Amino acid sequence: MKTRIFQPENRPLAERLLTPFQEFVHAETSSGILLLVCTIIALFLANSPWATNYEHFWEIHLSLGFPGVLLAFLVSGVGGFLLLRWLGNREVAEHLAPEASI
Repeated sequence: MKTRIFQPENRPLAERLLTPFQEFVHAETSSGILLLVCTIIALFLANSPWATNYEHFWEIHLSLGFPGVLLAFLVSGVGGFLLLRWLGNREVAEHLAPEASI
């Protein structure tokens, strides 16, 4: 963890707000802490007077729908992008044609 010395902030507001969050996410224990906090909240809500509302919350069905043409375009575009990235990778190119490597 970095030691900080207090000094006036000359950074943009967005950077000052996001830096502590980014440090928390990059810490090794952050996922365990987040899981523990969410578990405690879930146990509290499931055993509180709001238990029926909590159960109804988990029964909500959400979906993200795209028109068929747009969905096909997105899937094809992402697949094509990943294929080009894979083929553009130098290690893959050397593996496929070792004699052609520079």
